[in-house]
Amino acid sequence: MDCEEFKRTALIILSVLIERMGSDMLPFEYVFIQQLPLLWNSCEQDNLFKSSIIMFVKTFKSDSTVIYDFATNLILFSTDIHNDSSLFLMEDGLLLWISLISNSNQLNSHLLSLFDRLFSLLDIGSENLRLV
Repeated sequence: MDCEEFKRTALIILSVLIERMGSDMLPFEYVFIQQLPLLWNSCEQDNLFKSSIIMFVKTFKSDSTVIYDFATNLILFSTDIHNDSSLFLMEDGLLLWISLISNSNQLNSHLLSLFDRLFSLLDIGSENLRLV
């Protein structure tokens, strides 16, 4: 098993743990989220690993600004139609966006900042938009 495969496997295992433990993980979410930008920046063009990170962030169900900061950046990156990676990451980014909205107690500045992106996505039309 190479290093990249190990990282993906570790994220999958952590995702399952977070889903199973639910709100018991809330005190520890900051520790996980704090490390994710380092992992994201280390994977450069590895879209499979980036997809794993996006889906990992989706497992957090809390309404936390710690999650919103990073998740908003992931959504903006994965849904940027001028970014080649969006071909691979669009669906995951949209699922994360839906998850953020579902887990939010109120409309906040992070969610509002994403709505500009919605119009560019509607302009291109895509199979992925069935999620929206």
